[in-house]
Amino acid sequence: MVGASHRTFMAVVSNNGIIIIALPSIASYFHADLPSVQWVVLGETLTVSALLLPMGHLSDILGRKRVYIAGFAGFIAAAGLAGVANDLQILILAKVLQGAGSAMIQANSAAMITWVFPGRERVRSSARPWEAFWSAAWVGAGCF
Repeated sequence: MVGASHRTFMAVVSNNGIIIIALPSIASYFHADLPSVQWVVLGETLTVSALLLPMGHLSDILGRKRVYIAGFAGFIAAAGLAGVANDLQILILAKVLQGAGSAMIQANSAAMITWVFPGRERVRSSARPWEAFWSAAWVGAGCF
């Protein structure tokens, strides 16, 4: 479970870095100006920012595993929609939906890890999501 949590967290973080680098190509593909295409990133980022705390609270009510799995499924489904988007507005909508799934994942990754590891192991395990974060940011930026 911990390994899956790290891998999912890395996928979520590296996804945004890859999209930022691809913005000029996306603008060219959709024949759109760069300010319009920036909403692909902004839609996801604003959604994650707005939903991170509410998803943590929802996890307290419904259970972390349930919300985490729903977030993972939503993230993957939205990625599929983004992959087949033939219009910029559909791509932006897909990234907003992906941001909601990302918020569900991010709200639970660190919490599940601290729940799994007892006492003294908790300190070391708490650093692992940050290792995953910085590794994913580096991988995402280096993909293009």
